[in-house]
Amino acid sequence: MLVAFCRTCDGVGSAMADGDWTLDSASGDDALGASLGGNDDVVAAPQGITSRLGDSFGALVAGIILIPLACAGLFWNEGHAVKVARALDEVGRLVHSVSSDRLHPP
Repeated sequence: MLVAFCRTCDGVGSAMADGDWTLDSASGDDALGASLGGNDDVVAAPQGITSRLGDSFGALVAGIILIPLACAGLFWNEGHAVKVARALDEVGRLVHSVSSDRLHPP
């Protein structure tokens, strides 16, 4: 993964020369870490409309997939809770209280 940052830019839309860019890779380059620790301003590289639309479309697809899965999980969980409640009611009817002074069952 390669990320570009502008070291000398004062904001989005300002003119940037070729020497103003610092490249930071996921392999451990400390150009980003050094610039965050200092007083330098860090400005992320501008994104194009296609990458922003692609990210939005990906989030939309993920939401469309996750909502039915969440509903199915909720339906299964409620059905499971009803079964457990019925089983506990049945066990409650079958259990008898015994006094603690009794040593031998009948």
